[in-house]
Amino acid sequence: MLPAPASSSVATTAPVLIAFDTAMDPGTVERRLRITAHRLHPLGPATLRGCSLSRAAAGRPTGCHFAWSSGDRVVRLLHPDHPFAVAATYRILLLGGIRSAAGGVNGLAHAWTFVTEPAPVVNAVTPGPGSGLDPLAAPAITFSRPMAPGPTARAISLRPTPEGGIAVLPNRRNGARFLVEPATPLTPGVRYTLTVSRRARDTQGNRLARGLQVTFTAGPFGRSPAVVFRAGPPGGGAQAVLAAIAPAAPGDPPSLRQLYRAPAGHPVVADWPSPGGTWLAVGLAGRPLVVLAAGGGQPPVPVPGSAGATAAAWSPGSRRLAFVARGALHIYTRSTGQVSTLATADPITGGLAWRPDGAIIAASVRLPSGVTRIALLSPALQALSFLPPAGSATADQGTPLWSPDGATLAFQVSGPLGPQLWLYRPGNPAAATASLAGVRGTPVAFLDLSTVLLETASGGLARTDLTTGTVSPVVAAPPSGPPVAAAVTATGRQVAFTALRRGYRQILLVNSDGTGAVDLTAFGPALPWSAGPPAVTGS
Repeated sequence: MLPAPASSSVATTAPVLIAFDTAMDPGTVERRLRITAHRLHPLGPATLRGCSLSRAAAGRPTGCHFAWSSGDRVVRLLHPDHPFAVAATYRILLLGGIRSAAGGVNGLAHAWTFVTEPAPVVNAVTPGPGSGLDPLAAPAITFSRPMAPGPTARAISLRPTPEGGIAVLPNRRNGARFLVEPATPLTPGVRYTLTVSRRARDTQGNRLARGLQVTFTAGPFGRSPAVVFRAGPPGGGAQAVLAAIAPAAPGDPPSLRQLYRAPAGHPVVADWPSPGGTWLAVGLAGRPLVVLAAGGGQPPVPVPGSAGATAAAWSPGSRRLAFVARGALHIYTRSTGQVSTLATADPITGGLAWRPDGAIIAASVRLPSGVTRIALLSPALQALSFLPPAGSATADQGTPLWSPDGATLAFQVSGPLGPQLWLYRPGNPAAATASLAGVRGTPVAFLDLSTVLLETASGGLARTDLTTGTVSPVVAAPPSGPPVAAAVTATGRQVAFTALRRGYRQILLVNSDGTGAVDLTAFGPALPWSAGPPAVTGS
């Protein structure tokens, strides 16, 4: 018989089940069933509220009903909307006088007891009391059992409330785990209080046994990798710059934070987060660049002379922003708001890359002959020089990329079969520039000192060993749609990339060997946006 004996706990919505060894006369059983309760804890009424057994036996409307099966050998008392009380001992009594379908009468009474499950409780909260949390991360709450999303969301609050509010979302795989997702990043250094009230209910309608409050502090940006990208309706212009982080547990909803919202009529055309993730430069259609703190707290600052900027790059340490406007290279100093012009002789087409020591900027320059070459510019010396010859005299050079130690500059050289990977090593005068035989593609990032991630000619991603020239696939080329756009974490261990899924361009994160891909966005009918090229910040 079910519910189970008192040695185990029973769900509060479990039916009362009685099985017989022969077909029964249902009426005689239903009229002789009794339920009584003894409280274990004073948490509330210990009756099956809303359920009248006499009305149910008479077939009249009430909060429970009998259901027979197996040829009238099994009966269930169902009460889905009127649960038993939690943490209570119930006694089921079936009085004597029940009759079988064949007419036999059983004059003995039968009784058994069972204990209902305890009220749900909070098992864990991340972050713990007094600890810190990445400003892009979401506080997580794990209950003792699956909870009803609506009542649970209404029972959870975060103070002070982040701009744009919060959304309380369940884990897709674990109904007991909920994420508190702020619309915008938490403010570094601010103390927050996460509250869970007793209004939270489990999937059977049981209230939380006791409420909870946890106080924590938002930490600084940059301690964990974040992917920054612009997004908006497909074909309608990007409306915002978002940041995403990898899910903390399988099944967690995407953690998206809005870093910037574009003004009406001026969509976002480009975004350049600083390496540590603290600062963000945004290019707007028809307006100058703006620089803002990723965590908010101050209005965006326009960069003088930056209207129509086509490229930008933050210096190591994020004190300066190099940008290209009207073919000239300019340097914006964040602390003073001043802009200096570094080069204007020949049009600079973009491809900006700071050497890790901040002393040199590599950029693509269009010569009077129409050929594009890689130039090395020194902000301190106001000097410009070109790479030694690479490829034919008419081959374009572009997409410069420094290695983490600044000893190697990877770049592409155009050719009849597509872009070819070349290397510039100023420490080796005998072979300052050299091609990697047979390796074709556009450099995306260094994974380590001897490995480069390439965008292949077919639009996918591959890793290339600079010592052996071995090329290994990481992300396959998309069968249709735009090519993959990618960025690499500071450690070189993970790659953020775009992929067309469900009709929208999404952001995914994959290990640098191509394994372990996870979704960072879930754009679709509920949020019909597509993502632009990613950039990665943080350590």
